[in-house]
Amino acid sequence: MKADGKSLDDKRNLLVEPEVFEAFSFDGIVTSSKVAKQRSLSEAEMHDNFNLPDILARYPQRMQDNRARTEQSFLVPFKEIKENNWDLSINRYKEIVYEEVEYDAPEVILKRINKLDQERKALMKDLM
Repeated sequence: MKADGKSLDDKRNLLVEPEVFEAFSFDGIVTSSKVAKQRSLSEAEMHDNFNLPDILARYPQRMQDNRARTEQSFLVPFKEIKENNWDLSINRYKEIVYEEVEYDAPEVILKRINKLDQERKALMKDLM
């Protein structure tokens, strides 16, 4: 679970509209897409704030759901957990994918900075 609809601090403020949280809490039929539409949120924003509807919607199909270990949730075989001495630490099972980031050469960055500095000076001159 990424977010249960409330903040993680001691105040536990709602991260979604009260009606949305209460509708889900009491009848359980609110889906993340319905909630997102009600609040004009994207599915990703909804998932970041309140993904319980998504979890419950996917639960019945969990055995057929072959999710990669890079995703937020996935199944780990019983045997593997047993072999790891019942350790349920996520970092033991989740695969982390690192993306290589390419940056411009320092010369290119310095040229941009110089150009911005020239523009700044021109604007300052106009203001005086």
